[in-house]
Amino acid sequence: MPTARTPTNWASIHERMRQSELELEKGLANDPRYVRKICDLRAARLARPAAPASAEAACPVLVFVVNAERYAVELQQIIEVIAHPSITPLPGSPRELYGVINVHGEIRPVWNTALLLGLAELDDRAPGHVLLLRRPEGPSGLRIDEIQQIRLLGPADWQAPAERSSFAKGITTDMITLLETHALLREEPLG
Repeated sequence: MPTARTPTNWASIHERMRQSELELEKGLANDPRYVRKICDLRAARLARPAAPASAEAACPVLVFVVNAERYAVELQQIIEVIAHPSITPLPGSPRELYGVINVHGEIRPVWNTALLLGLAELDDRAPGHVLLLRRPEGPSGLRIDEIQQIRLLGPADWQAPAERSSFAKGITTDMITLLETHALLREEPLG
């Protein structure tokens, strides 16, 4: 059975809309004391001295594996990670130079991280990853086996290496060597 519809009272609807608009305008026209209070709170917040950068601040690092050894590099040194790149070997190049890759139309060197670290060279050319690093002379890649994680490391999380190393900043309690990539690549033998 159909229900009877009551006629719409447009005058009542228009009156309620006008009342809503008036209330809205009244709410938007804030009391000058309220506006002043908000401005004072904002000024006080902005006037507070900035917290000094803590020497204990944690730094994000990328943890990766080379020849079953775990290493880490600060994320700020990494431009990008390239998974399973096609690396072209260069005949007659030093053993430490794994090859070159094309990155966004530019040819970039990729270094054999195992050899730079003094580890045994693996005979396979299995696809791994390349960490493309910021370098003063232009981006350069490090060939790694696998990526494990990104984590935060603070100065309290690692200690200086027991043996003198120009490319190891420190070692964590879970045996991750934090690398100084600029020093590692500065020592690259070029033949």
